[in-house]
Amino acid sequence: MSRRLSIDTDGIGAGATGLRAAAAQLASIIATLDSGVDAQHQPWGDDRIGQEFAKQWVGPKNDLLDSGRDLARVLESSADGIETMAKGFGATEDDNIDSLRGLNGDLSTDTSPSGGHRSP
Repeated sequence: MSRRLSIDTDGIGAGATGLRAAAAQLASIIATLDSGVDAQHQPWGDDRIGQEFAKQWVGPKNDLLDSGRDLARVLESSADGIETMAKGFGATEDDNIDSLRGLNGDLSTDTSPSGGHRSP
């Protein structure tokens, strides 16, 4: 029974591209939300009711914006990791091809120093 491992590095790369696009879109949404809220210049006012409202609203608003920024960074970092993984799989495949071609060169009557490796 033969086993085969197949990895679609182009497909993996497309996934990274999609994550990177989602990260950019989320970062844009958070920036728009942040600037829109800041443009209101504390519309609740400075009276007692306004101050009580601010105590309940400002912290969660900041938490939401920070979480959105963090999520955008995580998506971007994940895309970087996926791209690195795809490159690693590609490099492993290239190394295996080189090794197999080298074996073929070692087994043939050709004893040239090239060793059967791929030409650039």
